[in-house]
Amino acid sequence: MHIYVYKSGFTLVEILVVLALVVVVGKFALMISFDTYRDSSYHADRAYLIAALQHARALSVDNVCEGNDCESGVPHGVSIQSDEYVIFQGVSYAARDPSLDEVIGADPTIVRTGLIEVVFAPGSGDVSSPGDFTLTDASGHTSTVTIGNYGQIFWSD
Repeated sequence: MHIYVYKSGFTLVEILVVLALVVVVGKFALMISFDTYRDSSYHADRAYLIAALQHARALSVDNVCEGNDCESGVPHGVSIQSDEYVIFQGVSYAARDPSLDEVIGADPTIVRTGLIEVVFAPGSGDVSSPGDFTLTDASGHTSTVTIGNYGQIFWSD
């Protein structure tokens, strides 16, 4: 008479196969989460730029004037820096009063080309130098923000 004893448990090969599957699934999940993060960061940066432009235009149209010895009807603008957007009061970024700046942080990994500043005329919000800003991230997303003659702000995905 033979007595068979069955041992329960997993073999080393079964454990290694399961671990390999977990590593492969984890790698795909990590890649997807990084892509999602980059995509949301890119869209947030574009939204910050658009909000800064809209805010500067609104300040100009409303003839907002801050600071000492300020008169009504001062232009406002936005300067595009490598890691921030600066909303300023004055005819240009170079001629502004830095104490009145509003600074919005920008993603330094995004490449910005085109205009480096835009200034909106008081009362009307018109611009003397219309043009485009182009934003490009490391994965190749590109968006163009266009400023029209009358201060219109358009953007593409």
